[in-house]
Amino acid sequence: LLKVFISSLYFKHSGETNRQDQTMYIVFGYLTLLRLSELGFTDYKALVLSQEHIKMIVFLKFAFSEENLNNWLRPEWIKLYDPAFVDEQLIGKVLVFTREVDQLQAVLAGRMASEAAKKEAAVEAAKALAEGRGGQGLHTTPEPFTLTQ
Repeated sequence: LLKVFISSLYFKHSGETNRQDQTMYIVFGYLTLLRLSELGFTDYKALVLSQEHIKMIVFLKFAFSEENLNNWLRPEWIKLYDPAFVDEQLIGKVLVFTREVDQLQAVLAGRMASEAAKKEAAVEAAKALAEGRGGQGLHTTPEPFTLTQ
């Protein structure tokens, strides 16, 4: 079940995923496919938000896509499991949360954009300081110490 899911994820998003993250994707695949209804979406959302945003956007985009579930994963899962189980227990239970996941993806994209803006501002500030344009024009001049005994 999870091997098919992970291999499909890596095949479909080979340029956006890293093999070093395989364990994380397996854990999130297990939680998404088999335990999401038990876990509850608020706890699932907290787990997703605790990870790197770009990795989770790629994962959520794949895992909650009806096209991916029906065209990529379903034919492989049917080779291993009963079609009723695949349609009702796996695909059906995941697609229930599509609207919430769309909102979660928007939150992740917003956080990614704000982090990128902060990094860009920090780079610009460092560049300005290096060119002598930073600060408020006040420069610290060193003064000799007054040592007394």
